[in-house]
Amino acid sequence: MSLLLTRRSRVETASSRNAKDSRSTLNSTHRISQWATICALTLAQAFTSRAHAQQLTLVDRVEGVSRVWMEAHYNFAYFDQVPDLDWDSAYRETLSRVTLLDNDREYYRELERFMANLHDGHSNVFPPPRVLESAGIAPVKIAPIDGRPVVYRVAAELADRIPIGSVITAVNGQPTEEHVGQNVQPYICASSPQQLHNMSLGERLITGQSGEAVHLSIRTPAGNLRTVEFTLRPREEPIAFVPEHEPTRPYDFRMLEDGIAYLRVDTFGDGAGLQAAVGGHLADFLAARGIIIDLRNNGGGDTSVAGFIAGLLTDHPLQGAAWRTREHRAAELAWSVFAKKDTERYQYALERGSWYREPATMWQPNPDFHTSAPVVVLTDWRTASAAEDFLVIIDELPQVTTVGRTTFGSSGQPLYFSLPGGGTARICAKRDTYPDGRDFVGTGVVPDVEVPLSLDELTGSNDVTLERGLEHLRTQLTAP
Repeated sequence: MSLLLTRRSRVETASSRNAKDSRSTLNSTHRISQWATICALTLAQAFTSRAHAQQLTLVDRVEGVSRVWMEAHYNFAYFDQVPDLDWDSAYRETLSRVTLLDNDREYYRELERFMANLHDGHSNVFPPPRVLESAGIAPVKIAPIDGRPVVYRVAAELADRIPIGSVITAVNGQPTEEHVGQNVQPYICASSPQQLHNMSLGERLITGQSGEAVHLSIRTPAGNLRTVEFTLRPREEPIAFVPEHEPTRPYDFRMLEDGIAYLRVDTFGDGAGLQAAVGGHLADFLAARGIIIDLRNNGGGDTSVAGFIAGLLTDHPLQGAAWRTREHRAAELAWSVFAKKDTERYQYALERGSWYREPATMWQPNPDFHTSAPVVVLTDWRTASAAEDFLVIIDELPQVTTVGRTTFGSSGQPLYFSLPGGGTARICAKRDTYPDGRDFVGTGVVPDVEVPLSLDELTGSNDVTLERGLEHLRTQLTAP
């Protein structure tokens, strides 16, 4: 795992260069790599227990940026999805900024901005606990409705000043669109447009330090314009929101009218927990005339757990995602300096390595327990990772209909590594696709029946997506 090869997007076409140009480019790349390697070795020798101190040194800050650059350079699986990104230039620009900082919080924010250049939801920076401890929590819950940030829950003491349904028009005197473009989106690691949209106009719209004052300009449902001031709360301080929202368990099973089974699965990360929660209802699940599987809040987990659930819906094997990961063979790169154009070795250098590929994973049905009943799967932009793998697995089943909103658009296997000062980062090193090679990372899985997000659904007064799913299911059950 070391440093710098030229990005594919910067490589000139074969028709516009000759072998001499190729060798010059590769030799230049090797010289940069040698410099970066020497830099990394020097930094590694200088790095001490100060990495866990309250104040990172200049050496620490440079080492962290270099580590993120290096791991992505060799292992990131989606560079082709960011063709305009010059990763080397982004590295140098980030170095120039972090060398001027003396604040660990701002340093980690710069690392987040650097990582966000990859536009990938499985490539992230996680600041150390001592940095996160000072972060504040906004006393409002926000989500985009019809493209605008709308308040759907608020701290009880602010309810008379910030009515539910208010649209946020400005943050600290800056128009919302401008605030989002300058202070929010550049720091979000998002694979898909819907992920970026929902995060920037939702949970990431208002951030800052505990005790920090925020001036929020709003338009109330009655059309009144006002500015409200509040402070960001400490992370450990409980907030009484209205309307009230009872915490839910990660799994729920119940029988609805017309013999329809409803199964909510908020995570595929705990197979034993899922089995314990719904195992006693398996007979009802299999006997149901129709099934609703609610994955709207499922952020992923273990794909094998998703495969187990998929195996209950069929009596034949199903194809899951195919995948590939990057391979680096140093000798091939060394030989490529002397390779002729249009040869495999020449192409190896242009593509910065090769790929190891695995065909679609086969998921077996449960021989003793399965159903052929019609199924509706509810999805949302938060439906991510292993939950999207589940949708890939069941894609070929004709009795399955997806209802809701386009999913997160990010899956794969992230490679985790440590950062100075106790932080962590990860780079997505595994690229998942449909069995036929179609991408869903970067786009998400589009539902068969789309249901726009509504304020009623967010407040819990009317679950419009569930109602639409039930309507579709009942139509199937009554069809001749």
